[in-house]
Amino acid sequence: MSFNIRNLVILSFALFAYVYGKCRTSGATYGTPANRARASQALQSVCAELAGTYGASETKSTCRDSPENVRFNFVLQHVKNGQRVIDANECMDGMNKEITGCNQGGDTTYTNWRYSVDPNTGLCQ
Repeated sequence: MSFNIRNLVILSFALFAYVYGKCRTSGATYGTPANRARASQALQSVCAELAGTYGASETKSTCRDSPENVRFNFVLQHVKNGQRVIDANECMDGMNKEITGCNQGGDTTYTNWRYSVDPNTGLCQ
């Protein structure tokens, strides 16, 4: 099979259908590199809390504080109809992309799941 421009265009549209995301362009940042690392380190407990069975369009969220007066708001949403199960590892993979890829947090929707991480000034309520 030869690779040509037509195949590239088809592949691009196929990938866009499965992944839609963006980095936030305003608001608080993670602060220091150490604080960004804390957000990633929190994912084990965050995703243990968020993992499980979700109904159609169901959303779960949680928050974690850092010692630098920055809180991390985590949101996981099942974006399809019916029920679906997500385990902690899949949750951690998706959430970590929002932390490592976006200085002000990010929000990405894949085929079944929307992952959002948003750093904010202040502590969790």
